Amino acid sequence: MVCKYCNGGVYWNNTKEDFSGRQIGELHVIGLDEEKTKNGQYYWACECSCGNIVSVSSSKLKSGKKTTCGGQYRHKAP
Repeated sequence: MVCKYCNGGVYWNNTKEDFSGRQIGELHVIGLDEEKTKNGQYYWACECSCGNIVSVSSSKLKSGKKTTCGGQYRHKAP
């Protein structure tokens, strides 16, 4: 979903923020997960350093609350 007021960019929390291509912890953001995005909550397809693909919300990426795929056997707790 895109905002018609901010030049076609992704609209979240009154700001245009595109996470595509960013590295956040162990996650590399691939692009918007359009299947899961709805009702103003945006999800991003991310590839973890271990190879897993996960869908993560904008709020968790922005806050840093989600930095790995969550595989307890693949990643050590910080």
